[in-house]
Amino acid sequence: MVGASSAVDAFVADREILHREGIGGLASVTLSALSDADRAAARAAGLELSPVSLQQLIVRKTKVSEKEFELSA
Repeated sequence: MVGASSAVDAFVADREILHREGIGGLASVTLSALSDADRAAARAAGLELSPVSLQQLIVRKTKVSEKEFELSA
């Protein structure tokens, strides 16, 4: 999920965040799961939704850095 930091913060307040990045007024977060209603609410809040790769998901779920993951392969 990507969007204005304030909109992202409001949306993810009570959710499990697997990963978060930010620059300036933008934030990007990876969440564990969203229902159809959650997806509709996120879009209504002006947030962009996109999937993460399997590699990114594994790295974020295991809390291993991408560099460590690539070196272990």
